[in-house]
Amino acid sequence: MGSKDRAKATPLAADYSGKKIIVDELTIVANQAGESTLYGLFAAGGHSYQLAIEPAIKTGELLPPVKYRPSAQASPALPVVVADELIKLKAQLAAGTIS
Repeated sequence: MGSKDRAKATPLAADYSGKKIIVDELTIVANQAGESTLYGLFAAGGHSYQLAIEPAIKTGELLPPVKYRPSAQASPALPVVVADELIKLKAQLAAGTIS
């Protein structure tokens, strides 16, 4: 999926928050710099979606299955930087995903 396609992508409805969605397929896409990104492909609400796995895990949008999560002892929670969280929330507000 090129950047042009991602710009047209339909955001997943907010009512899917906290619900389980099954990924139908995994695909790896290389960009022009030769860097690869792992995407999960899934369907919800009659639409098909493509989700960049690693960024979604880093931002908390996606939780991997428990058996793949690092243990709390092995990886203590990182402190949340308030400014970063405010930037994310402002972007979500501007996109209309939160009100």
